Amino acid sequence: MAKQLLDRVKKQRILLAEIIFSIGLAFIGIGIPIILQNGSGHKVGWIFVISGCILAAIGIIIFIWNIAKPFESEIPSLRRAIQESKTVWGMWHTGDRITNDRLFNYGTIKKVLLLEPSTNNAALQKVVAIAQEDMGKIMNQIKATTKEAINHSAKVRWHKEYREKAITIHDPDLPNKGWITVQILDPSVPRDERQIYLVRANKEYNKFAGYKDDFEEIWNSKSKEPIEGEYEL
Repeated sequence: MAKQLLDRVKKQRILLAEIIFSIGLAFIGIGIPIILQNGSGHKVGWIFVISGCILAAIGIIIFIWNIAKPFESEIPSLRRAIQESKTVWGMWHTGDRITNDRLFNYGTIKKVLLLEPSTNNAALQKVVAIAQEDMGKIMNQIKATTKEAINHSAKVRWHKEYREKAITIHDPDLPNKGWITVQILDPSVPRDERQIYLVRANKEYNKFAGYKDDFEEIWNSKSKEPIEGEYEL
């Protein structure tokens, strides 16, 4: 999970709650002395006190909501997301995490785009350089993912298009429910802490459609189906 992102949003929520609560207390503090004074300011004092109580209550509600429903629930774990989706398309560099975590077992992953495991693949060479990994190791990870996907009836195609981001499309054919997780390849950050972007079709349809169209373009015209024997380790 994108732990740093989640922690930052939680802190922002708590800060917002504290600010609103503090303003509410300040209003109450201003209003009470006015009420205690005799004169024309009596009504104004009650306005401050009532407004302050409302603001303080809102601050408390935001704080409680932050505890009861943390932001983390909006970006489910990869396992839960794949398990609960009806259809999943993945455009991953190697897909080794999917294979190692046995996520093909859920049967929801239907299409997989992987980099072609060839030393002549410039896109793969770039990924190897960025990840600072051994070419042979990366190629074996791609072959292992390919074999695992095919064994679980998923369709697999190999391509030579470099993409900095790994994307997972959940329920691509459900415009109101589909969503995409986007993760940037950054070897300087542990994989579980790399920032994840969430794109929901019902909130950012154009962006959702853009990622989906890119996937389909590579799938339909810029990739090939691996031949049995090519993905044997």
